[in-house]
Amino acid sequence: MKIEKEISGIEPSHKSIVFADKESAQKRDLNKVIGRFNQERKSILFLDDNSVGKKYQSLFRTGFSLNVNADARGNYFISNDNSINESGVFEPSETESMHYVTESCYLKKHNDSGMELYFNTDKMNYQHRVGLVAFTETGGVYTTRLDLNLESEDFEIDIVDDAHLVETGELVDVHAEIVIDSLSESVLKRLVEVLSLEDELESESEKITETASATKNTTNVSYGIVDNKVTLEQLIAGGLR
Repeated sequence: MKIEKEISGIEPSHKSIVFADKESAQKRDLNKVIGRFNQERKSILFLDDNSVGKKYQSLFRTGFSLNVNADARGNYFISNDNSINESGVFEPSETESMHYVTESCYLKKHNDSGMELYFNTDKMNYQHRVGLVAFTETGGVYTTRLDLNLESEDFEIDIVDDAHLVETGELVDVHAEIVIDSLSESVLKRLVEVLSLEDELESESEKITETASATKNTTNVSYGIVDNKVTLEQLIAGGLR
C-alpha cells in the first residue's frame, strides 16, 4: 500500500517549506514552493497547486529521485548535487510502507493518532468512511471495513492536510482518501457497487428528513394562524361584552 501526501496551501509564516531550488529558498519565493518537509518522517507533503508542486509530485510518482537539502536558515530546497551538505541531506520518499491491522488492534494501539479514510467518486453525492489510517515510527497502519474486503488489496491514499487553515483559526479536517486511479478495475467496481447503494440510501434518508421537517414547519404555521384567530375572536367577544 502506498501513500501520497498533499497540502492545499502555503503561507509566508509556514516553516519547513521546500523550494524548487536553492535560489528560490534564499529569496523565499513562494511561487517556487513544492511543499513542506516533515523531518520526523523524512518526507515531503506536496503542494496541490496544479503547478510546481504537482510537477515534482509527478516526478516522484514516476520514480525520479530528488534530494532535499537545508540551508543555514532552515529553508529546504531540491538539489541534484549530492555533495551539498549544509544542514543535512535527506532523501524523502513519496511513498511509505503501510500494513493492515484488524479493527480491534487499531482501536487498541493507534486510535489516538489516527485519521479517517474515505472513498468517493464524481458520481457519488457523499464521501464514504471506509477505514482508518495511522502513522508509526516504522511506517503506517490501516484498517478497513470488513464488508469491503480491502485488507489484501494494494492501493494509494492521499492525505488531505489543510494546514494553511491553522493560522486563520478555522477548523482543520485532516483525513485520508483512497486514490481512485490506484485501484484495480475489479476492486473499483466492487467498491462502487457497495457504496453507490449506501449513497442512494443516504439520499433517500435525507429526502425523508427534509420532507418531515417541511411538514412540521407547515403544521406549526397553520397552528399559529388558528391560535391567532381564536385569540382575536376572544378579544372581540370580550370587547362586545
